[in-house]
Amino acid sequence: MSSQAVFSLSGEDALITCMVRPEDSSSSSASATRTQKAPGVIWAKLKSSDTPVARRDDAPREILTADTTRVTADRRFNVIRDEGKCVFAI
Repeated sequence: MSSQAVFSLSGEDALITCMVRPEDSSSSSASATRTQKAPGVIWAKLKSSDTPVARRDDAPREILTADTTRVTADRRFNVIRDEGKCVFAI
C-alpha cells in the first residue's frame, strides 16, 4: 500500500484513484470453475483530533464511501467506477 498527498485549489476537482486486484475464489476441486469476486473499496480520511496518537494506524477515521456508495454527508465526495473494473476513483 502506498499513499501520496493530493492537492487542488479551492473549487477545483481532485481525483484520487485506487486499483484493486480481484480475489481468486477458486476451490481446490478439479471440477470447480475459477471465478473472481468483484473488488470493493472503503475510502476514509483521518479525522482531526486534539488527542495525539502514537501511530497513524490508531488515528480516528471518517468513512467517506463504501464500494460505490457515499456514506458521508459531505457532497464533495463521489465514487467513480466502471462496473466490472478494478479501478475506483473518489
